[in-house]
Amino acid sequence: MTVQFSIINSRRHIFASDDGITTPDGKKYDGMQKIFKLSDIHPAQMMINGCMEFEGIPMETIINEFVKKTKLKELKNIEDIKNELINFLARYTPKSSGDEYIQYAVENFKENIILEINENGFDKAIETRKKKKIYPFIRKYSRFKNEFDEIIPEDKDCKKYSKILWEIFSYELRYEGTGVIISGHNIGSPYPSFFEINIHCNSGGKIFYEELESKIDFKETIMRVHAINEEGYAFFTGVNENFVRFIDNYINETNEIILLKLKSKLKKENMTDDKFLKIVEKILLEEYSDVNHEINNFRLIGINDTSKSIEFIPNILLCILADEIIRLTALKQKISSEEEYVSMTSHISLMTKSQGFKWVKFNDEII
Repeated sequence: MTVQFSIINSRRHIFASDDGITTPDGKKYDGMQKIFKLSDIHPAQMMINGCMEFEGIPMETIINEFVKKTKLKELKNIEDIKNELINFLARYTPKSSGDEYIQYAVENFKENIILEINENGFDKAIETRKKKKIYPFIRKYSRFKNEFDEIIPEDKDCKKYSKILWEIFSYELRYEGTGVIISGHNIGSPYPSFFEINIHCNSGGKIFYEELESKIDFKETIMRVHAINEEGYAFFTGVNENFVRFIDNYINETNEIILLKLKSKLKKENMTDDKFLKIVEKILLEEYSDVNHEINNFRLIGINDTSKSIEFIPNILLCILADEIIRLTALKQKISSEEEYVSMTSHISLMTKSQGFKWVKFNDEII
């Protein structure tokens, strides 16, 4: 588990990250660098999370080689740096198979969701993870379309639930691979630019990745929580994500109970009108949709209020805030029953248009 967030506007770019890592065999270590200076010319910096290797090469090695071998001063904007990184990965890293990557990811996903189905039942396991977005590079893997048939109960619509499972898989794939956040200024621009991407594999010289967010020459303050950071998310938005999930689950379960009672009542009254039930279900969904809408509005209001204040707070106070949120998250992990590991040690960088990149804190040493 990685704890990271960024604060970016025209006055400063602050990246903050813990330095913990969990190896595939479950061992936990501190001391992993996840923030890197790219250039003082633009200026530009990078932060990584997720898998600390790409095609078997440590990301730290890849980034250092990228900085050495790329003529960054000839790239005029941050999007060019992002694109050149993708091209460099395609040239520098070993080539693998996109089919094999998807197959491996699908098998891991199936293994996890089968455990959840066995524990909570098929309907609840699907409902709690249901998502709608499919990333573009997933769509081409039509030959895998029947991969989930074996875990769909016989009394369910196989085509419908296969589509839903692909949507869930595609959404959750964004938490696999390596996350890359790049921020900086386009040459000649006083305003910052920001890109967040997730890289997966080098499929025969073509990098599989999705772009999670991009902002070019923006004028407002943005605050982003990257990887997993419940405390940071709650601080910026005023909403605890675990509570939001609880409300979503409560609404779904309540709807199911109401529909079951309706079906039972209709059966007793010898009424079996499926159309009527569908209308009732639609009304229930519409009735509760305002709840999620209001929660999202509350989040936006919280972010806007915080970002307005942050615009005028001195850099050193924001860096202290970043450090405290990371330490608070690490402390929570240590005293909770969760297995994810967060290091108490943090790395914090501060970058400005005029002074470029500098470390505020590195390996717990104030600089």
